Amino acid sequence: MRLRRRGGFTLIEMLTVIAIIGILAAIIGPSLGNFKANVTASATQQLLADIGRARQLAMSQHTTVYMVFLPPGFAQDSACIALRDLDRTSWAQCLSLLDKQMTAYNFVSLRNVGDQPGRHTARYWSSWKTLPEGAFIPVQKFATPNQTFNIYTNVPGVVGMVRPYVTVAAFSNTFSIPFPNAQSPPIGPGTSRWWTTLPYIAFNYLGQLVQLVGPSTEILRPADEIIPLAKGSVLYPHDPATKMGNPALLPKAIETPPGNSTTNSFNLICIDRLTGRTYVKRQEVR
Repeated sequence: MRLRRRGGFTLIEMLTVIAIIGILAAIIGPSLGNFKANVTASATQQLLADIGRARQLAMSQHTTVYMVFLPPGFAQDSACIALRDLDRTSWAQCLSLLDKQMTAYNFVSLRNVGDQPGRHTARYWSSWKTLPEGAFIPVQKFATPNQTFNIYTNVPGVVGMVRPYVTVAAFSNTFSIPFPNAQSPPIGPGTSRWWTTLPYIAFNYLGQLVQLVGPSTEILRPADEIIPLAKGSVLYPHDPATKMGNPALLPKAIETPPGNSTTNSFNLICIDRLTGRTYVKRQEVR
């Protein structure tokens, strides 16, 4: 019987492969770092473009357009929970949005050209859009309306003095917008029109920032709007039995690096209240 020799790798071949892997790692590594950094840039450009779209819609349609955001825990709102019995279709859509909390937004108008006086038709102008994966709006922005938080810069200050900071107010909220679609039934006693409480920014027909002070009363926003963006991930709880999102639990936001939306580095989208124009403030880690 003849013994058949089995071929193998020589030491030189193995060293060559290891060297090639090392070269590829050196080339790809910085690219991965740049990709993570570009997530915020992509999210910023997307949000800037869509804020501009909301403003243009308001002026071209000669109405107020609301850019509504999907807050954490929206499915725990009593009005949203009531949809399980009143409108199963709307409730199903709510469940489909569970994995978009803190990243999704849409455009809504409550009055449109051609509406008869006293009879207004709500309209969603888009499907729900989401920020690029790896970017989200920090949870502080969804806090109680008028509540503020500080974003600290890395500018060195005099010893014993507080470092400079930017004060940011939470989103304004309203329950006057149908959710999750224009056909969703209102919830509330009597003839009140209540829906799930939604955070929003709004532009009037002049392109100015406005806010609601009643179901249908608008005033100019008293200050510019500031929207911070965070890098990281949002973990959405799922029911282990159904493998679907669990509306009874809150998502968990993880910023990478920690605190990048308020301390280490930040990316702020600012909207002038009178003109509606947007600009960006950035602070990189030093």
